[in-house]
Amino acid sequence: CSVLTANVGQTRSLDLTKLPAAAGIGECVTRGQLPPRRSSWFYDNGAFEDFQAGREFDYLQWSRDMRAIRLWRDEQGIPSWRPRGGQRLNLPDFQVVPDKVGAGWHSLHFSLEHLEEARTAGAPCYLALQDGMSPTYVGTYVDRFDGLFVGGTLEWKLETAATWVKYGRKWGKPVHVGRVGTLDRVEWADTIGATSIDSSLPLW
Repeated sequence: CSVLTANVGQTRSLDLTKLPAAAGIGECVTRGQLPPRRSSWFYDNGAFEDFQAGREFDYLQWSRDMRAIRLWRDEQGIPSWRPRGGQRLNLPDFQVVPDKVGAGWHSLHFSLEHLEEARTAGAPCYLALQDGMSPTYVGTYVDRFDGLFVGGTLEWKLETAATWVKYGRKWGKPVHVGRVGTLDRVEWADTIGATSIDSSLPLW
């Protein structure tokens, strides 16, 4: 039985940074928030925030983030003018490839269009699952990704997450469930066998 890994959002508070780290809780770093403040973290492309704000995906900032993460692992060494004055940082545990919230197969093809550039960062690439996607359709492309990220609307997520975890096991892919903040939902995610979860609710 695998252990459910939890992540909370980023905070500038030193105390609130230390507490999750001491508890083994990772960090969700959203586009534009680099660098991470904890050693264990994953990268969120920020599509959900764009969706909430009614704007197009900020490709320019996302591409800059991909370049910054790539520079941190440069085997030739990191000159002082690079991120954090040349300091090496851990790669994210995984990154969520750009997606479109609630857009089904349109989101899948959007992710496929950005996958090659996402790979340049050097971190495992997760496919964001959205309303309207089905295991049959996703299964055609799943080998191109390293894991699955259950996104979409709350209703769709609660209805389908257990099925995605089942298929994730079949395909040999870890499955992360996004925005799991309440204790009941944490227990639910653990029960269905999700690999990892995230929420900013504990910080609030």
